[in-house]
Amino acid sequence: MIHHSETKASTRVRIALIGAGALGSECCRQIVQLPGADALIESILLVDPDILTWQNVPLSRVYQELCYLNPEQCIGRSKVLILQGFLNRYAPLIKVEVIAAPVADVGWQQLRASHVLITATDSVLSRMETGLAATTLRIPMLDGAVHANSTGEGRVSWFTGQNDHACYSCGMSDVSRARLLAQMASPSNGCERLTPSLAMSGAPPDTPSLEITARRMVQLRCEWTVNRSGFLTGSFIVKSDELARVTAPRSITCPWHDVSSAELIELFPDKPFRDQFPRQEAHQGDRCFELQWPISLVASCEHCGKESRRLLRLAQLRTASCPHCGDRALQSDQTVSVIRSRDPLAKLTPRQLGLPDLHLIRLRPTVQFPPITNGQNEKETKRATAS
Repeated sequence: MIHHSETKASTRVRIALIGAGALGSECCRQIVQLPGADALIESILLVDPDILTWQNVPLSRVYQELCYLNPEQCIGRSKVLILQGFLNRYAPLIKVEVIAAPVADVGWQQLRASHVLITATDSVLSRMETGLAATTLRIPMLDGAVHANSTGEGRVSWFTGQNDHACYSCGMSDVSRARLLAQMASPSNGCERLTPSLAMSGAPPDTPSLEITARRMVQLRCEWTVNRSGFLTGSFIVKSDELARVTAPRSITCPWHDVSSAELIELFPDKPFRDQFPRQEAHQGDRCFELQWPISLVASCEHCGKESRRLLRLAQLRTASCPHCGDRALQSDQTVSVIRSRDPLAKLTPRQLGLPDLHLIRLRPTVQFPPITNGQNEKETKRATAS
């Protein structure tokens, strides 16, 4: 373990913390307790879409303290705004920014500004989305988890973000990875639904693993600040005061390491896609923008059969309710995953398509596949995307 007094101001890091629940808030508490925290950390970007409810309060020491002092200013308010106030109070020299949205709706330019991405979320989906960003942007990812109803076991994993090292997705079995990616990227619902995780609903705040896991996450981040080149991908199983390191080899079947043929382009949110393609040489051939996660343009409800024209990522569509009957049985009838310069959608702007501001998008050589429309013909596709 390093001595924090040995670090210098030049080593101050920028952190993106994904998740503001029990573990995320405990990470914030551990950060403000660091000796000289202001000299260690330059800024923190907090990302979480949820608001605080009374059910969340017993799981977090931070929320317990804040709700005891002023419950009217906490309950029903965004978690990231509450933690921003907490950090501003106890570590005023650390710049704190917040985004009350899922990590998939955060522009990658904002994530790229961070030195490390920390995931303290109970959602496997959020971890997968953060893992893709970390691998593509070559940013280290520090992931922590505490088992629900655990008597003292947690996990802390470090991923270097380098293409030749394991990422978060590499640690999953081929079957589990394929099933989850299908839920996130396939227009068909198939036989399974994306269900919410059980998360930490059974882990009380006095569970030793919660505090120990958060403390170990913060310590590991500090150690990396001093010795960045010496860190390799691996996991620590946290049980009481014991730490057991587990190596994590890169999986040859993980699809997130094959990015050599793509370059990242900064998007202007209010400029049509067709005007943002770089000038290409004759030998380069046609290229296309590849969305990180496919977007449903038109969906229909399997229960009532009515159509919905909301722009939703497929992962959002899986858990969205039908606006007509309220059932969670929407299936995408028209999905977009790539945009070519001559596509009807190319006249839209990234903001009109629902992409976040300050975003980065992959520019790839065009592969000629027919659009995924689940049976709709080209005429119907153009009609559905007309603005």
